[in-house]
Amino acid sequence: NGFSTFRPYIYSKQTNFGISHPTTGDYFYNRYEDGMLFRWSYTTSSALEQFRVKDSSWEYSMVFTPDGKTAYIIVRNRHYIVKAEYNESTKRLENAVDWVGGVGSAAFQNGIGAAARFDQPCQGAVDEEGNLYVADRYNHCIRRITPDGVSSVYAGVPRQEGYVDGEPLE
Repeated sequence: NGFSTFRPYIYSKQTNFGISHPTTGDYFYNRYEDGMLFRWSYTTSSALEQFRVKDSSWEYSMVFTPDGKTAYIIVRNRHYIVKAEYNESTKRLENAVDWVGGVGSAAFQNGIGAAARFDQPCQGAVDEEGNLYVADRYNHCIRRITPDGVSSVYAGVPRQEGYVDGEPLE
């Protein structure tokens, strides 16, 4: 219906992303002004708070694993990624943890967990093995993060912008 059901709840709330759960169809969206993440309840036609990311003015997007059991919240303007579990019975995201990257530390570094560094990570996708692929905007590369939190370059040459045909690391 053109998202008209959601409009009163997200219009003028500085919402900068929305995503449907891959198996339940639940709709999640954020509110930039206070960093809050919501799930839309089709039953009550209302927004249900999930949790708040650290503080206000956080630009983030979210992607689910194909089975819908894990969500990755990619915090673009603070350079890190949060991992949360989706509880099918409560329909809530739980156990959210800072997973990879350094909060507020823009840089480039492959590594595990908080040792990895990103510079404006955005837009993610998850493959069948559970690897997360993230566009690392100002590092000019695509990063692959394993389910264990190991971050490496998948494609591109870090810190070198441009276009060249060739192998992924060229």
